Parts: sequence; C-alpha cells; structure tokens
Amino acid sequence: MADAFNKPAPLSFEEDIADNWWQFELEFCIFVEAAHADKNALGMVKLDIHDVKAETRMTKQDIIDIYPKLFDGKLGNLPVSYDAQFDPDVSPVVRTPRRVPAPTREKIRAELNKMIEEGVIAPINEPTDWVSAMVVAKKKGSDSVRICIDPKDLNRALMRQHYPIKMIEEIMFRMPSAKIFTKMDASKWFWQIPLIHETSLLTTFTTPFGRYRYLCMPFGITSASEVFQKNIDMLFSGLL
Repeated sequence: MADAFNKPAPLSFEEDIADNWWQFELEFCIFVEAAHADKNALGMVKLDIHDVKAETRMTKQDIIDIYPKLFDGKLGNLPVSYDAQFDPDVSPVVRTPRRVPAPTREKIRAELNKMIEEGVIAPINEPTDWVSAMVVAKKKGSDSVRICIDPKDLNRALMRQHYPIKMIEEIMFRMPSAKIFTKMDASKWFWQIPLIHETSLLTTFTTPFGRYRYLCMPFGITSASEVFQKNIDMLFSGLL
C-alpha cells in the first residue's frame, strides 16, 4: 500500500474548542491506501462535527492515537508516477560540480544521506545525458541545509502539460453558503510523486561527493505544480 500526504504537524485544536468549535478549522492530514479515489480507499481522518462539541472534547492526542500511521513522520508516495516528456530537439547539458564552502561540506553530505534514507534520491554511476548543478541553501532557523537542483537547462527541454491551477476565486464561488471548512496540507508535496526510471535519469545532478538522481519529482522543474494539481484532482475526483 502506498502512503501519501505526509503528516506535517499536529492538528490545530484549541483548548476552548468545545465552547467555540464553529470558529476553528479542522486540519486534516491524509494518506492514500489504494489507487482508487473513493471514500474508503482514501484513508482520511474521519471526524463528525459532533466529535469536537462540548460533550465529546476530543483532543489532538486522541486523533493521533486513532491514526498513528498519519503522524509517523515518514514521507509517503501517491499511487501515481510522473513520466516527463522532453523536446528531442533540445541538446542535453552536463554541468560540472559547483564549489561549496568547506564548513558546509559535512552538512551537505548529511542532507544527501538523509534524502537517500527518505527515498528521495539515489546515487548513480552510469553515464547520463543530462546532469544538473546542485543548489544549496541554509534552512531558515536551522543550521542544516536544503538541497535541490538548478533545472534551468532541463526546463528548456521539458514539455509542460499546462494543466489549469485552481484560483481561490473559483473555489470560493463553489461554496457560497459554506460555514465549516477543511484544510488538507501536504508535506514535501512534490516528493510524494514517484518518477519513472527514464525520467529519474534526466534529473541527475552533480555534487562534490558524486552524482545522484531523483526518485521522485524534484522542486524547481516548471511542470511540478501542474503535475501535482492534476494528480490531486484525479485522486479526489468526486470528493472535492
């Protein structure tokens, strides 16, 4: 079974929710247990509005205890895959490794190892036509670093799907009388869409420690938002 929509944070229930339950959102995290978008296959946190009324007083910990798999901290995978299409007339580009400051080398190595453990990237030794440069940024409020690729060359060849992204005005128009809202938040959302092997090879990037390829959709490619929106609409067809 494929876990998806990783569980980024505890649910937002306030101490006085029993007295003011209508003022708060119920923030759901979900995971997909099967590749069929029906209410039983999508393993949602299922709450009736009566669960948060005064007589019930359900707490954050109660929900975490009922749905422990949603809050185990592991990255999930949607039951889909991304097969990127490229313009064959665009010549492949191979970039050389960028220099990194000596004090950050071990931090970069640690983050690469973490991404390998999470199933985000994998080392690669075979030759590849495309090799992108690595980009390193310091995480806000932390000593650790964030690693991604510089896909400017790749994006020139990538053929986009041009799938429409919903605007807030369109969404609000569909629920003029709504009073209670549900928020679904995906953690590291692009990383939850696996790549087919051929597309994975195209995402190869170079580092001071060798080359790696993405096993899931990387941040930065021009089609990422469209691909994610398309698959979310497909999985939740009839539910949203």
